[in-house]
Amino acid sequence: MKVINSSKRSSFSLIGLLIVLLWIAFVTGYVLNIVNIINNLSTDVEVTNMFIFQCIGIIIAPLGSILGWLV
Repeated sequence: MKVINSSKRSSFSLIGLLIVLLWIAFVTGYVLNIVNIINNLSTDVEVTNMFIFQCIGIIIAPLGSILGWLV
């Protein structure tokens, strides 16, 4: 029995690795955003526009992941 296209299949892919690394960066940024919001709520700081955007970033995950890395 001959396996079709067995020589072209690779267990390691550079594109796959890139996707995994981007996913890890996305999730890490989202968690950093939540940690920053909790930190701001536990201390007595003003409510700024950035804080409001961070709160919106909890609902809109791509915004939250970017703001998590920026702040």
